[in-house]
Amino acid sequence: MRLGVYGGSFDPPHFGHVGAAEYLLRHRLVERLLVLPVFEHAFQKDMLAFDERLELCRLAFSHLPEVEVSDLERGLPRPNYTVNMLEAVARQHPLDELRLIVGADVLLDLPRWHRALDVERLAPLLVLGRVGFETQAAPAPVLPDVASSRLRETQPADWVGQVPTVVLSRIAERNLYR
Repeated sequence: MRLGVYGGSFDPPHFGHVGAAEYLLRHRLVERLLVLPVFEHAFQKDMLAFDERLELCRLAFSHLPEVEVSDLERGLPRPNYTVNMLEAVARQHPLDELRLIVGADVLLDLPRWHRALDVERLAPLLVLGRVGFETQAAPAPVLPDVASSRLRETQPADWVGQVPTVVLSRIAERNLYR
């Protein structure tokens, strides 16, 4: 089985993330998708607490039965790198063909990744185009132009139409991102 491995901050999860999952599944680029919020960012990026992001991801992807949101990153040694996460996923899914899902924006950072060649050996990249990151290495953008970093620059009340309603409800209920 082709298992897509979709890691990221998901801070917050938005329609770009959900749209990526729907696109991958609809076009049969993967048969199942494993969503893995990072526990601690390798480049020391500040993020909402892991458990909050994990729950928001579970809400965001809950309508897609082929998607599993995993807390695998919680148990990995620190600092954690993508290659360590992929090795753990490969141990859990030894018969699956892994593909690492990345946005075209990530291609610029790849040379800085720890053991980047091993990452691509374990799970060849499946690159999704993003607006503003059009290159020969990435396909044309197919996803909405939404970015977590831009969302965090505004208030959650402004996120309608960019973040799933169920996620917005939980954010409001818990008074997150204020």
